[in-house]
Amino acid sequence: MKLRKTENFKETGDLSFLEDYKFENGNSFPASYKKFVHEYGYGLLCQLYLIYIPMGNYSDSWMIKSKELKSTLLEIIDNDWYLTLEPDGYIDLIKRAIPFGKSENGDILFWDDSSYKNNELNIFITNVKGAGVFFMGNTLFDLIENMIVQTKFKDSLFFSNYPLEPVFKAIKKN
Repeated sequence: MKLRKTENFKETGDLSFLEDYKFENGNSFPASYKKFVHEYGYGLLCQLYLIYIPMGNYSDSWMIKSKELKSTLLEIIDNDWYLTLEPDGYIDLIKRAIPFGKSENGDILFWDDSSYKNNELNIFITNVKGAGVFFMGNTLFDLIENMIVQTKFKDSLFFSNYPLEPVFKAIKKN
């Protein structure tokens, strides 16, 4: 599966960090995410989702955005604010979430830290506005396929009447 690139450059960020980083449980970034970063870098996926990659202290760096989004999710849980968990979510899943992307309308893409298998982590999406928690795939490429393929998108993009466009717009770090 290939995404059409709309730019002729690629912002790959900190590739050493990408390859060497270990989560608290000793697992590394998922293989599909690493491959995605090497091939596409930082940018806008399917005209909707920012995929955060390691870029040091840059404001949209994975190191910064993942912590911010995780803090938001934990704040909702800690304060018993309303968060719809159906159909695929539960409190412990949210507590284990490792965010790595966000849509322009507030959907958070995250990995389940406990699902490490075959160098991959399961991917979920949630929206703090009550849309629910949905399983999106076992790899980043599963996620993309589930968003762009006509016969699959309705199972993943309940809010959409059509599949997303298979494009990637690279964004330069300023």
